[in-house]
Amino acid sequence: VNVAIEAFKDIQLHVNEISSMINEVTASSEELSATSQEMNSSAATIMDSMVKVANGIEELSVLYGKLKEAGRIIGDMSGRLMELVKILEKNVDKFTV
Repeated sequence: VNVAIEAFKDIQLHVNEISSMINEVTASSEELSATSQEMNSSAATIMDSMVKVANGIEELSVLYGKLKEAGRIIGDMSGRLMELVKILEKNVDKFTV
């Protein structure tokens, strides 16, 4: 009977140890799950940021195109103004009183 009681106590000790290990694994699993959720959230934030950067680059590209066109127009206007100055220089005596 004493042997049976000792065996039962030994089994109960092992069951408690196994239960403790299960609790540790559960806690670790919960920590991993929380970490995974944080990583997913960070990944989503990074993806949102990448989309914003891509949109910003696209907007900059459009603005660059508009600036190039404005520069071309300014260059054209400058050329026309120079032509007008030359015409005025040639005809300056016609405008004097």
